[in-house]
Amino acid sequence: MTNLTTEEFNSVVNAALANDERRAAFILFCDCHAARRGEALALRGTDVAKRACEDHAAQTAQKRNHQHSAAAPKGEGIDRAIRSPGWNSATFPWSPGYASRMMRRYLVQCGIYRFAKQKSRQDQP
Repeated sequence: MTNLTTEEFNSVVNAALANDERRAAFILFCDCHAARRGEALALRGTDVAKRACEDHAAQTAQKRNHQHSAAAPKGEGIDRAIRSPGWNSATFPWSPGYASRMMRRYLVQCGIYRFAKQKSRQDQP
């Protein structure tokens, strides 16, 4: 496996951003969190909202108490919003195959796809 240089990575993100913000977000999420394709595709809106609420509550409690509180209760409105329709849908609603083809398309578009075409079973004698 070969890692992309910073310039190559930026060109892939820019190519994705020119096409669709969600695709660019997928690439950036995977990079920033060292998430594999399956982990990123399994991410739900509720996962993101719950973590954001927990972080906000902890920061609020820390400011009030001037302590390093690790947790604070979430507001009732947040719980209601998380239970509303659509929040439990996938953040990146694609199949693993689609995500792989999308990445390959951007790598090819940027001229940095490094893998030779594999022979299919039909091509073999």
